[in-house]
Amino acid sequence: MPVPRDMTDEFVVRPYAVADRARVLELLRQVWPNRRPLEPHVDRRWWWQFPEPPLFVLEDRRTGALAGLCAWMPFALRCSGRERTAAWFVDFYVLPNHQGKGFGPRLTQAVQERFSLTASLSQTAMAWRVFQKLGWRERTRVPLAMHPWPKRWMFPARAGHTVTRGPVLPGLPMERAVDALWARVASAYPAIATRTSGHLLTRYADHGGRRYEIACGYRGAECVGYAITRLVDGRDARSASGRTTGLIVDVLTHPQDADAFAALLSESCRRLIDQGATRLYCLITPAPFRRVLARHGFLSPETPLLGRRLHSQDKWLTWFAADGAGVPGPVDWYVTLGDCDLDVAWSGG
Repeated sequence: MPVPRDMTDEFVVRPYAVADRARVLELLRQVWPNRRPLEPHVDRRWWWQFPEPPLFVLEDRRTGALAGLCAWMPFALRCSGRERTAAWFVDFYVLPNHQGKGFGPRLTQAVQERFSLTASLSQTAMAWRVFQKLGWRERTRVPLAMHPWPKRWMFPARAGHTVTRGPVLPGLPMERAVDALWARVASAYPAIATRTSGHLLTRYADHGGRRYEIACGYRGAECVGYAITRLVDGRDARSASGRTTGLIVDVLTHPQDADAFAALLSESCRRLIDQGATRLYCLITPAPFRRVLARHGFLSPETPLLGRRLHSQDKWLTWFAADGAGVPGPVDWYVTLGDCDLDVAWSGG
């Protein structure tokens, strides 16, 4: 639904239109001056994968130039037994010479008006100031874990579990198992993005050249969890080392089933190492799962000495709901690396 225009204002916040592409690229050349070539990088952003990119722009009505944008990822948040329409803020910019004029709140409110809940897991200081002024919840730290020297022997197979894997593609053989798992464990989480097989395919099936794999873990005939991974080639990764990076993008199992998580973690890490990963990343919020990561050599920003290298990778969860009813505090949200488009940060450019 278009945002009403204020004819007395020189700038208008409005939905993206197909004719805006060239002006969006010109804006982003100012935001990301060191990313060359820019076009392939922009085409890998999640918002270009939709028929109509979920994006608002700030337009100078006199010149037609764009001075800012706000992109989001729609999702469904399940909490208190109901689903809420929701959106993650994933790209939020106002050019420096236009900051401090109220444009950030206008862009934010344009998104807020579309959803019952809006959230952010990675925001600049400028974005956080905007969110604060609009009454968003206080930020909760979400640490990113990293394994700096993974070796296959560090991740032995777990007895009592069998794991099958394959690419995330339409016709996924595990679809029925994933849906049965979701129906069984969803209510165990106070707040979690919907993770049916349909949602996974929408999110992970061949987006922007990314290739995801899914591993499903079983005890007997029952699916007890899945993990989704992605390999980022060192030539494309945004790191000075150029290392090949393995991402554990998403995991679902019962929050108290640390054994299932450990089995999926071992299988996922071995697979990524076999593919050439020399560094692994995982972000997941339940404390039992973070303890499993620590036992397998993953470092977090709390780790003495080496963990300090990860402080810059801390994420900060905050959200806003008009009524706030039934939405638990951020500390109770279940979040993984793939929930809020964080994995795109490792696609390089």
